[in-house]
Amino acid sequence: TSLAGDKNQNLYNFALSQVGSKPETYINTTWYGKVNLLKGLVFNTRFNYTTDFLEVTDSRSNALPAWNFLTMQEVSPPTPASQLTTYSSYSKTWSYTLESTLNYNTTIRDKHNISAFIGFNQNYNQSYNLNAQGYGLIDPSLTAISTASSFPVNPTGSATDYAFRSVFGRFNYNYLEKYLLEVNVRNDGSSRFGTNYKYGTFPSVSAGWNMAKEGFLSALNDHNIQELKLRASWGRTGNSTFYDANGNPQNYRWQALYGQTPYAFNGAAYPGLDLNNLANLELHWETVQQTNIGLDIVSLRNFSASVDWFRKKTFGILFQPAIDPTHGNAAAPYGNFAQVGQNGFELDLGWHDKVGDFNYSIAGNVSYQYGNSVLQYKGPLVAGWTVTNGDSVYNTNIGAVSASSGSNTQTIQGHMISEYYLQTLYHGNGTYVAGGVATPTNGPKTGMIRTPDDLAWAQAMLNEGYKFQQST
Repeated sequence: TSLAGDKNQNLYNFALSQVGSKPETYINTTWYGKVNLLKGLVFNTRFNYTTDFLEVTDSRSNALPAWNFLTMQEVSPPTPASQLTTYSSYSKTWSYTLESTLNYNTTIRDKHNISAFIGFNQNYNQSYNLNAQGYGLIDPSLTAISTASSFPVNPTGSATDYAFRSVFGRFNYNYLEKYLLEVNVRNDGSSRFGTNYKYGTFPSVSAGWNMAKEGFLSALNDHNIQELKLRASWGRTGNSTFYDANGNPQNYRWQALYGQTPYAFNGAAYPGLDLNNLANLELHWETVQQTNIGLDIVSLRNFSASVDWFRKKTFGILFQPAIDPTHGNAAAPYGNFAQVGQNGFELDLGWHDKVGDFNYSIAGNVSYQYGNSVLQYKGPLVAGWTVTNGDSVYNTNIGAVSASSGSNTQTIQGHMISEYYLQTLYHGNGTYVAGGVATPTNGPKTGMIRTPDDLAWAQAMLNEGYKFQQST
């Protein structure tokens, strides 16, 4: 099967040696239902089921011989069945979502528009997998995992699941599209938190005033202003999804997690349990609170603009801190330890028009953020120079309070998010005169020794007992 005898470079040999299959089945189905109960009152329900099933069987050893057809000799015999391997894996992911809402819409006296709904949502996700590899087959043609004679590597597998449940509602009111009000509230539950902290309540409210529809501002219509809306909103949303350092979602961190480990008893090894992660029964929802004030302008002359001011605060941020080594090998529990704040302005401008049969639009956005700071994290940064036995020593706790002490960007309480840290260079006022009194403030303006006067100042500082820190 090979002219040169190298079966690893022969496509025919490679194709014959690939024994196995990799079927995958994916199903996604959704069922809907709608019932008109009364005038303006509608019940909707939806059920979705999704599954992804993958099975892999693969005999990865090569049992074929290799021949050199120039010499008509076998240069590599087939691998004995006792040395062949076979591999099987099985994985399945499935989920379902059930959502039902009861909607109501009505208009009173052609002026008061009211809509409201209440709803329920439940979602469950589960995934699991199994992997096994065996050695020594009965026959090269029999690759089922049960035909292997030994399993030097233990089979591996894992399983995980999580669930959400929510009850929510919304109320909308507008008067002639002039005054607008919306109120929302939802109660969300997550299996990622303990019994007493599974649920969080997140309300929001928004209001708007379309001033262009006011009679005393009718002059706006003379300037082709279709909409001039002032709006304000306040609300909270929750988050229960968080990840470890490797990007893996964490579903059970409110509990203590254990792993299997051997222990010695009476001169023999026995399987036992080892605490891997400490529990935090008070782990709860991460919350984002945002306030927004904005103004929208829409002109019949194809122009639109929107300006917003916002203040955003995220508190109860989920992360895993470091703990003292006296706790042993167990990792620290995740907790709601951090807070960050953001403020800013946004401006959106748009223009749309038509030239003949050609339609075009142009849009632009400008944003400015300020006060983007870490309000709570691992504690404040303490750093500075101290003099010990005549020597200046720089001390800092940055390794304990920063998220990335070895990086140029730091996340530290009381500082901007991902703030850049640069070394502060020395700059004097340049007033030192040779033969005068040297002080830390009257050195060279450039902070560098470039002139005879600069060198004289440096020498005078050393004579006064000062020391210079070596640059690194």
